[in-house]
Amino acid sequence: MKHSRNFWKWITQVGVHHVPQQEKSTLNILNILNFSIVLVSLLGFLSTLTNYWFLDVGKPGIGALRLLLILASGLLSFFLTNRGRIYAAKLITAIFPSFFLIIFPTFMGDVRNEYYFYYPFSGIALAIIPILLFPNKKERSVLSILLAYCFLLTV
Repeated sequence: MKHSRNFWKWITQVGVHHVPQQEKSTLNILNILNFSIVLVSLLGFLSTLTNYWFLDVGKPGIGALRLLLILASGLLSFFLTNRGRIYAAKLITAIFPSFFLIIFPTFMGDVRNEYYFYYPFSGIALAIIPILLFPNKKERSVLSILLAYCFLLTV
């Protein structure tokens, strides 16, 4: 139990030492979001590979590639946060997962009817991320652009 508590404290405190006091709560939220993005995409990617390996149904498709790219974006954001590039990490966390989840398959030519059922809900859920990451008044212009981007994804 103590190790898991120390691990969680380490996850939430990545890059916190480089920022002012008022930015620390936003950075904690960024770290938690990145950790959940990395964890969910890693579990999804591993389960997809395991499914294809054991059922021997062929090679993994666009879904596995999406999960791998989302995993890479979460790890890149962690790396940038650790290096003190908080603004770039926020932008990557707000833009890349939604791009890889919704727009990337369409560019790759993978359009299916079931996507229309979860795309709007995914776009709305992903619109919460910029609201959490850009709460300051000086970042309102970036927030409005990112919310318009998520709204466009929903439409």
